[in-house]
Amino acid sequence: MADIITPNEVLADNISKQPSSNQQQWQKALLDWTILMLCPFSIAVDLVNGFLLLNGAAAPLSLVFKAGILTLVIIRIAITDLRIATGLLALTFLLSLPSLRIFLIRGEFSLFFIDISLAIRVLFFLSFMLYIVLTQPTVDKINFILKVLTVSIAVNLAFGVLGFGFATYSVDEGFGIKGFIFSGNELAITIIALSYFVMFSWVKHKSWPIQMTALILVLLCGALVATKSAMLGTIIIVGLFLFLNSRKTFFATLLICIFSIILFADALGELIKVSGIIERFLFVYHKRGIISLIFSAREAFFLTNLQFTLDNFGLFGWFFGWGQGAYVGFVKPKIEIDILDMFFLFGITGVLSFLFYFYLVYRLICIRNSFTHLASFTLWFLILVVSFFAGHVVYSGLAAIPLTLAIYATRHRQGK
Repeated sequence: MADIITPNEVLADNISKQPSSNQQQWQKALLDWTILMLCPFSIAVDLVNGFLLLNGAAAPLSLVFKAGILTLVIIRIAITDLRIATGLLALTFLLSLPSLRIFLIRGEFSLFFIDISLAIRVLFFLSFMLYIVLTQPTVDKINFILKVLTVSIAVNLAFGVLGFGFATYSVDEGFGIKGFIFSGNELAITIIALSYFVMFSWVKHKSWPIQMTALILVLLCGALVATKSAMLGTIIIVGLFLFLNSRKTFFATLLICIFSIILFADALGELIKVSGIIERFLFVYHKRGIISLIFSAREAFFLTNLQFTLDNFGLFGWFFGWGQGAYVGFVKPKIEIDILDMFFLFGITGVLSFLFYFYLVYRLICIRNSFTHLASFTLWFLILVVSFFAGHVVYSGLAAIPLTLAIYATRHRQGK
């Protein structure tokens, strides 16, 4: 019962932070209580959304749910600092311009919807991070939310193991499960965030057997999703945890891994050969080169989209973007390199939003030149790398709450 969030607790957290009327204090407390009570259900709503999509009954439940939280968050920010809320509303208008323009030109509501939904996801991430930075909720409440979100992802992957939901790749391409989450890249960044929370907050001070069990489960989750981001991200987080918190275990594990690779070299080699991974890598390397292998041919999408843009569009888009609707039916709407996507979809406004996003992550982490904050810096750098090599970070509706809260909770666990 200690984890239950009540308006009175939230009020106690916020009292004396700044002078205001009793009415304002109760408004803040009620809004904080509502927002924090909705957060644990964010992944569950995405799972229901995916289940409906898989069964041909697509409904924008996730978008409506997050738009509701976004509205509450902006109202809460406005009570604390009206200037910041005004800036967010101005950003909302600027991010909506491409979708409004394409709607007026083509008159297609479907194109308007996909653009406005992406703008909402971008704004949701930025607004939620600002909300956490401004309100500074207690870590106990955040930990409770993160534990619920972690269990939700675990249940989702369990459904995937049982054969329900989406596959990460087609049968011909290999393996991987996503459960009822449609986007594998968004699921990967969510798993990275929750793995960071599990290892550096939830089990950090637990007994060695519990830590090792969590370590194995984290690696298993990355392997099940089977995207490069998920697998490498979980390996990096686990390796860093062992190095920072259990160096004897780290070096022992490293030696065991090296010995196991040598001992089972033939079996591992045969497994890799059967999977076809090397053949696919060599095929891409010989056909397209090392850059294409690293970026999974995204550089080709960039050049195609750039040429299409130069040939067809004018000055407006360079400042405010063209939206996905301008590219649908002609070229791939999203390149899956975040800074390029933000530019093509939202122009200079999008690039500034991208930079503001990573500034806010920096603020959440409060990076210092100390060894104890190496984990936080590594996560920040890992998120940046994923945004360049896989995308779906800045405009991920799924990862917004878990990533923001995981950074905040772990930072406070380490100490400001």
